[in-house]
Amino acid sequence: MIRESQNSTNRLPLAIEADERFRSIIIEILPPIHSSQLKIADSMLNGIKKKRPKKVIFHLKDSAHLPNSFTFLLGYYVFLFEKNGIEVGYGGLEAFLRTTIDGSKKYWETKRNAALSYELIEGVGDKLLTAMVGVVKALTFVGELLIAFLKTPWKPNRAHKGALSGSLIRIGIGGVPIVCLISLLLGLVMAFMSSIQLEQFGAQIYVASLLTLAMTRELGPIMTGILIAGRSGSSFASELGTMKLSEEVDALRSMGFDIIRLLVMPKMLASAISLPILSLFSQFFGIIGGLLVAVTIMGITPESYWNNCFESLRLFDIWWGTLKSITFGLLIGGIGCYEGLKVEKGAASVGEAATTAVVKGIFAVILFDSIFAILLVYW
Repeated sequence: MIRESQNSTNRLPLAIEADERFRSIIIEILPPIHSSQLKIADSMLNGIKKKRPKKVIFHLKDSAHLPNSFTFLLGYYVFLFEKNGIEVGYGGLEAFLRTTIDGSKKYWETKRNAALSYELIEGVGDKLLTAMVGVVKALTFVGELLIAFLKTPWKPNRAHKGALSGSLIRIGIGGVPIVCLISLLLGLVMAFMSSIQLEQFGAQIYVASLLTLAMTRELGPIMTGILIAGRSGSSFASELGTMKLSEEVDALRSMGFDIIRLLVMPKMLASAISLPILSLFSQFFGIIGGLLVAVTIMGITPESYWNNCFESLRLFDIWWGTLKSITFGLLIGGIGCYEGLKVEKGAASVGEAATTAVVKGIFAVILFDSIFAILLVYW
């Protein structure tokens, strides 16, 4: 047992006995307690709260000379102890004193609930306001993009052409290996899983038709969009974010360059041009993956496989997938650049911008793919 003794010259309002083994603390209240000792009592009780004992017992032999402010303080700490999972007990406290402490505890509970409600309302308001500001900024960005697109044919610039060719190389040529590999594996998996189901009906030959339609209409464009959103969308955001932190964007503005035309449009156009080409690669290698499964596992000849592919394939399917890919490219490029230009300060904000660009880019790809699917059915 450890006991904090009183100082004869500066008397403490509380005596504390701590049982280290069972983590229980007995707090003996020592009246008379004056208002000047409330700060000391508050500090002692706060120290007990930080130790997080299992149980706290308040003990009082004489309830005289206890000011209301002190009982109010006790009620506050009883509330805090119970909130933190600490068991509170009483020893020798008169009934009216316990009633006063319980009343104080209920007051703090009510105040906390009211504060939580206010914080909830305030938080919702802040989120709505932030969302509205974000919508206004996004619409402003779209408007600047439209103006820049309209100006470009009439004001060509060699710097813009160089930025476009560099972005095409990075997005298009750099994305070919990963798109082809993922699409080949996707075709393998889809052909194998569908063959198991179609084998029950003796219709394994239709694996070619199923895979061809799936890759050209849906999986080719959407898989390419998701891969480019993760690969290039994050690159756009981090590149522009770093340029903004290093004040390169401000320097270009001061030199008279249009940031949208110089930095944003080339990336968006490169994405819109590269994605349809990469989508064609994805569709072709997905079908090749199905061919490998059909020949090696299902025993279908390559001639039969290709015949079924061409019989089910229509020019409209390729055109539809290309249209979707162009839309996905514009969305991915625009979102990545927008998030990069939103970076304010700190290296962490660049990482957050890259992450947000990937998440929003993938969400936009899936959302607009759903819209295209609805249009295809009801158009």
